[in-house]
Amino acid sequence: MLQFITSPWGQIFGWLFSAVSLPLAVYFYAKQRVRYNFSYDIQHFAILRPTIYADVRIFANYAGHETSRLVETILLLRNSGNQTIKRDDVPDGVHIRCDGTILGGQLIVTVPGSSRPSFNIFGTSNGLVKFNYLRPGDALLLSVLHTDPKSRLEVWAEGPNIGDLQYRRARDNKLLMISAAMLLAILVGGTSAFIYKTLVNGGGLSGLGFVSVPALVGLAVIWVLSEFTQLTSEAEKKFLELKRP
Repeated sequence: MLQFITSPWGQIFGWLFSAVSLPLAVYFYAKQRVRYNFSYDIQHFAILRPTIYADVRIFANYAGHETSRLVETILLLRNSGNQTIKRDDVPDGVHIRCDGTILGGQLIVTVPGSSRPSFNIFGTSNGLVKFNYLRPGDALLLSVLHTDPKSRLEVWAEGPNIGDLQYRRARDNKLLMISAAMLLAILVGGTSAFIYKTLVNGGGLSGLGFVSVPALVGLAVIWVLSEFTQLTSEAEKKFLELKRP
C-alpha cells in the first residue's frame, strides 16, 4: 500500500481525489444551507431641477401637480437567497418614502405566474410594494416619480425570515462565468502538466502542478457563488442597461 502511495500513480490518484472532493464538499454544504436574502438596488435620475438663475423658473405639470423638481427613481427588488420569499415573510410589504411628494409609479418588469405584485401610494410621500411570492432569482423593477429635494428615496422592509431589506448592487453574472472558465482552464493545464511530469519525468507535485491548487480553491469558491447568485433576471438586465448617475 505504501509503495502505491509513493508511486507516480498513487500521487496522481491522491491529487485527483483532492481535486474532486473539495468542490463536492463545498457544493453539498451550499445546497443544504437555508438562506433568505431579500435585496434591492436603486438609481435616481433628475428629470427637472430648479435652475441657478433667480429670474428663470421652469415648471412641469404632472397629473395636475405643478413642480419645479421631478425625479425618477428606478428600484430593483430581488430574491437573492435560495428560498422562496412569501407574503408572510414580508407581512407589511416594502415601504418607500420621500421628503417630497410621490407623484406616481408603476411596475416596469414583474415575474411570471401568480405573484401579483402591486404598488400603491399612501398620502403624499409614502408608497408600498406587495407581492404573493418571489422565487430564488426573481426580481421586480419599479419606476417612481417624485419631488424629493435630495433626489433620493428611502426603502425598507422586514420580516421574520428575511430580517431587513439589504442593499446589494446589481451585477451581470457573465463575469462570474468567465472567471470560472479561466480558472477551469488553469486547473486543466496544471493537472496535465503535473501528470506529464509525474509519469514521464518521475517528478513530484511541483512547478505548474502547484498552479492548479489555488485554481481549484478558486473554482470551488466560484461554484458556491454560482449557487448563491442565480442567472441574471430580466428585471436586472433592464436595470443594468440604465446609466447610473
